[in-house]
Amino acid sequence: MTHFLYSHAPRRALPTPRRKPGEVPSRALPAFLGLTLLLSWGIAFAYIFAPEAMAALFGPMEGAHPLYFFMTWAPGLSGILLVLHYGGRHGLKAFFSRLLRARAGLGWWCSPVCPPPSWSDRSSRAARSLPRSKTAPARRSSSRW
Repeated sequence: MTHFLYSHAPRRALPTPRRKPGEVPSRALPAFLGLTLLLSWGIAFAYIFAPEAMAALFGPMEGAHPLYFFMTWAPGLSGILLVLHYGGRHGLKAFFSRLLRARAGLGWWCSPVCPPPSWSDRSSRAARSLPRSKTAPARRSSSRW
């Protein structure tokens, strides 16, 4: 009876799936979220809780402040840093090569980038032709600006 129990070869562990070169593993997601949170909200919290110190170091936070742009681009920068960490230069090259894959015709690419000039004129003409209510204040001339 023992020959039946032990006649089969011992089971081997299933092979672990290997990543392709340049591929980022799913375990990088917490790192991405943490890095994004640190880079974007960390700066914002520093300005909220220590405004005098941050203003002395970097100047007052305004719309054109360099740290504002850094905070808004933090998710993209975090992604690039993690792709570079896990995939190296090959992974970064594969990551950015996706930008050049055209999955649509040239006309579809040009339409959001170069809209016809009539689109902007048409909307402003339509707004001027709408009747105004008598209770609304008169519209000021925009020639001052």
